[in-house]
Amino acid sequence: MSAYPVRLPAIVTLHTCAILIAALPKMVADADTVVQFDAAAVCRFDSVAISLLLHARRLTEASGRRFELLSAPADFLDLASLYGVEDLLLPTSPQGGERLPFSLPMRDA
Repeated sequence: MSAYPVRLPAIVTLHTCAILIAALPKMVADADTVVQFDAAAVCRFDSVAISLLLHARRLTEASGRRFELLSAPADFLDLASLYGVEDLLLPTSPQGGERLPFSLPMRDA
C-alpha cells in the first residue's frame, strides 16, 4: 500500500473527470488508512470537481479509510460552500472532528 497523495490535475471539469472517476477505486485501494487528494494544481474546475471529491470521499470511507483534501484553492472552497458541502470536503482532526488549519494560496487583491 502507498502513502502518496492523489494529485488532481489542473483542469477538473465535465470533459476531464471521466478518467479520474474510473481510476478512483484503484487509487483508494492502493492507499493506506488515509487517502489524500491534493488539489494544489487545480486552477480550472466546475461543479463536477465537487461531485468527484464527494464520490472519492464515499469510496474512501466505504473502504474503512479516512478522506483528506489538501491545498484546495479558495475558489474551489467557495463553490463547495455555495453547494453546502464545504464541511464534507475540509480536513478534520481524527479526534474531535474540528477543522484542521491548512493554507490556501494567497491571491492578489
